[in-house]
Amino acid sequence: MMVDAPVIANLEDLEPGTLFYLPSLGEGALCVAARWKHSSNGTIHAVILTETGGPSTQPGIPSAVQIERLNGNIIILGNYLANVDLKSACEVGLPKVIANRDGLYLCVIDETNNRRALMGLHDGLFVSSVPEPKLGFRAWQIVNADDPENVVWSSNVPDVVHGG
Repeated sequence: MMVDAPVIANLEDLEPGTLFYLPSLGEGALCVAARWKHSSNGTIHAVILTETGGPSTQPGIPSAVQIERLNGNIIILGNYLANVDLKSACEVGLPKVIANRDGLYLCVIDETNNRRALMGLHDGLFVSSVPEPKLGFRAWQIVNADDPENVVWSSNVPDVVHGG
């Protein structure tokens, strides 16, 4: 019999940019692995996209938590991509994601120092600023790359468990 078994791994095995579910944070706790750009073997963080699992002090802004503070096995998601809602482009206010020629950068709160950081969704690396030209967007989503209509997560409905 053929089966479609999930890719299960240990938290310690994460590489920056990996999209994964962390069941120990609750059903549908979707995360992205990240680390600081100039720290080649530095601490890996889990950027928690769903508010149900995040300790963020600022509602609507994902938290970046050090992997050492979390536990449990993870389910790695494979062929997915992030995109923005072009109609949500903004030059003022607080965007949820910033785009430039290199990719998309998510605004997060680093729980180690309670400061804002920017994480490249394309590479999982935290940066202090996004190079120009850039533009902010208030809405973005993660979709199945093979079926873009299959939304895995959306900033418009962050705590809804979607398909995968």
